[in-house]
Amino acid sequence: MRLENSMTTADKVLKAVKKKLVGVKKYSGTVYPYKNGRENGYSILVHDMGEYFPCVSRRVFFSENRKSDDIVVYPVEEQTWQDTLSDQAYEDRVYFRYNQVQTAANYIVRFLTSRRKKK
Repeated sequence: MRLENSMTTADKVLKAVKKKLVGVKKYSGTVYPYKNGRENGYSILVHDMGEYFPCVSRRVFFSENRKSDDIVVYPVEEQTWQDTLSDQAYEDRVYFRYNQVQTAANYIVRFLTSRRKKK
């Protein structure tokens, strides 16, 4: 029997994101598993511990796309910590070719650490 690992792409992206976030101390973040149908990956929830109160949060979900080998990223700016994707997250999703792991990781890091507005 041959077992396929559906997390291979997500594992590569997560490793690249972690490497890029080394030394960034302003943010507190947590990695969670993510599953949506045939999409298996991770979500990263980051709290901006800077000047805003209550803290502003961003969450990004990423996995291998269910219909191809490409990487799909769902960016979510939120005040609540939901575990599911909203309609807005589906509208805002971004695709990267399967071999663009570094490009996807750069996008994720930029999204999670960019200057945010207080809502």
